[in-house]
Amino acid sequence: MRKTGGRGFESLRAHMKFGIPLWYGNFRSAGFKQAIQEAKKTGCDYVEVSLDYPVKPQASGIEIAFHAPWAGIETASPFKEIREAAFQVLFESMELASALSPAYYNIHIIAHDPTYHFPEVRKRIKKHAEAAGRRIERKARSLGMRVTIENNPSVFMGTIQDFGFLLKSRLRLCLDIGHVMIANWLLDKPYSLDEWIKRFGKKILTVHFHDCKFLERPYDHLMLGKGDLDLKRIAEDISRTNCEYLLLETIHKLRIREAVSYKDFKAGLKICRKIFGPVV
Repeated sequence: MRKTGGRGFESLRAHMKFGIPLWYGNFRSAGFKQAIQEAKKTGCDYVEVSLDYPVKPQASGIEIAFHAPWAGIETASPFKEIREAAFQVLFESMELASALSPAYYNIHIIAHDPTYHFPEVRKRIKKHAEAAGRRIERKARSLGMRVTIENNPSVFMGTIQDFGFLLKSRLRLCLDIGHVMIANWLLDKPYSLDEWIKRFGKKILTVHFHDCKFLERPYDHLMLGKGDLDLKRIAEDISRTNCEYLLLETIHKLRIREAVSYKDFKAGLKICRKIFGPVV
């Protein structure tokens, strides 16, 4: 293993927690409490609950984090009316989550606009994104909640240039490994985390960890070992950061989009712990 300026595998693993995602698909039949009980059986340290459909989370006897609603929540839209509506939904969900004192609350800053490729539009939307970051930071501070901003699987908010505002902010970074690969592919750049680790390693609070398959394009959120990533190398990269929470965000077994099961999460967590080594 090459030398790094970080804490190394042993000290990182000693404090880092491993989690799995839960969403409406887990709750719709079993209910929230039962889904949590099933999640606990996987051996996870925490769960990240997605609020992409209105649910009412409850205290559950396990550490909990939240992923903000994202579909249609365009806080960097060029249209003020859309931005304001998005913030209303976002802030209501933050207030709901804050009652459970979450480990963190994760947010995407989004603007789906067909005119983004025009330089003057891109400049305005990036300003809206930075303003959204400041507004989110104020809300997080008022709620006493740690908030992360996640890199998108797109050119917008998918590159290190878009995240410069984080360096002067109390907000933290959620680094999604597969999203880096997709954004780099769109920009015809190497499939590497080096730029992110070098510039934002100290700002990273959580990592979304999953495999990717490189075909005509990268396919992400695959089970560990089903793709082409060098997971050990990525674990070494993560060891150079301040990551405290690693979410096993595996959604698909293969490219065919077969959903993973709790059994698959249990197996994936074992791989994570093997990669990062034993607790010291």
